[in-house]
Amino acid sequence: MNADKATQMNAEGRWWIRVVASVVACAGIALPALAATPIPSAKWSFVFNDPKGRPDRPIRVYTYRPRACDTTCPIVILLPGAKRDASSYRDYWELAADRYKFMVAALEFNASFWPKAASYNLGDVADQPDRQKWAYAAIEHIFDEMRDGQTGYVLFGHAGGAQFAQRMALLGARRRRRIRIRTRW
Repeated sequence: MNADKATQMNAEGRWWIRVVASVVACAGIALPALAATPIPSAKWSFVFNDPKGRPDRPIRVYTYRPRACDTTCPIVILLPGAKRDASSYRDYWELAADRYKFMVAALEFNASFWPKAASYNLGDVADQPDRQKWAYAAIEHIFDEMRDGQTGYVLFGHAGGAQFAQRMALLGARRRRRIRIRTRW
């Protein structure tokens, strides 16, 4: 099967899912929210362009979903330190995700789009009066993109990512996360 035909079949499949979901919703039958970008099984990544926040600053999301999990398993969002090596963090958490049955989403705030500590560690707060454009809001927007019925997530930050998580907790977006912070000097 060539790539064009596979793309066409995939688009047609999504169209039918939307039609069926619309009919069921109109019939008064409640369905759980479907993820706009569901996390597939195993390792994967996608680029998130935040239409509510900063579409000019894409964020690569490295994910891992254990085989024992479906898309409704809990989500742990990881924020790396100054190296911003999100793919490595995803890989480090793979065994724990398999053992405890949760999905991992490691976020890469690329230094070319989110330069210096002001944009990443400090959440881009000083340059943005609109809270929806803060880097902290991007976490909520990414969660909304991936969630499939989950009402919250765990946020884990290491070093610069921990600074980000701490400030997010203090200046905070919505209160639907549990934050774990690991810092070191």
